[in-house]
Amino acid sequence: MSRQYRAQVYRWVSQLLKRKKLARDAQLSQAVSLAFDSRDNLYAAYNGIPILFTQRSGLPDITVRTMNDLRVEKTVVVGGDSVVPGAVRYGGSDRYETAAMIAQELKLNLNTVYVATGKGFVDALVAGNLASHTLSPLILVDHGVPDAAAGFFSANRDSIHNLVMVGGEGIINQAQEDQIRETVEK
Repeated sequence: MSRQYRAQVYRWVSQLLKRKKLARDAQLSQAVSLAFDSRDNLYAAYNGIPILFTQRSGLPDITVRTMNDLRVEKTVVVGGDSVVPGAVRYGGSDRYETAAMIAQELKLNLNTVYVATGKGFVDALVAGNLASHTLSPLILVDHGVPDAAAGFFSANRDSIHNLVMVGGEGIINQAQEDQIRETVEK
């Protein structure tokens, strides 16, 4: 994403938040700061928390002004240290571990778990939107089932009652789905 485009996105998000007064209307004094590459926005959507963007080198001026205007008192940073260095965060060594960590640490509703590929963003974006309606987790997989995802399914098998695979068999193949379901059903 070009620097000029990022600056425009920051300005647009700031203007939108000021017009909608999302944080004040929802009586929230927190914001979620996400790196551009993050796929996990369901917690923010479910709770009506605005998403503010940052850069690896620091907060853009427009984000700082918006946070001040909204009187932000608490932030949740999503992404590993390579994405947003020096912050208290929910972030793993990769997007798969980060998704599993968010699902575990934020005490999401584990009744239904959405599964999407982490190789692209479209399915995860749709799945995140669906998951946000019930505060359900979104777990990411790639060509297999990453260790972090398998660990999440194994640790939470007693709480998971529904699995929703988002994407066709060319994205999440039958072997992956079987492995996930077998882990949950053990």
